[in-house]
Amino acid sequence: MKKYEIMAIIQNELSETEALEQVKTSITGKITEFGGKMTFEDFWGSRGFAYKINNKKWGYYFVGQFDAPTDALAKLQRDMNIDTQIVRFLITSVEKNAPAPKKYADMKKENETMEKKDADAKA
Repeated sequence: MKKYEIMAIIQNELSETEALEQVKTSITGKITEFGGKMTFEDFWGSRGFAYKINNKKWGYYFVGQFDAPTDALAKLQRDMNIDTQIVRFLITSVEKNAPAPKKYADMKKENETMEKKDADAKA
């Protein structure tokens, strides 16, 4: 089993609840189906794109880490390429002993705290 990280963008035409369900069926469900195991999941919600993708400006972002057999990766990529609800995705390999990434909400909170401290120090 190898460790991988996935970032995916889901169509913005869906509601947030439908997008979460899409993540469960199209991504985490497929990983489990192909013999993998999710080790980290973070749904970021709706975010704007840096540029239009298929004439769309927004999408739901999902980041996750998982362990899976190497032969499962090709099956997962094939299924995700076929899925019309997935706008884009990227799967990268991760070092086996790498820590799980921080949740987006936690990073945002830390960043706001640091910015407040910087502003107080300048004042």
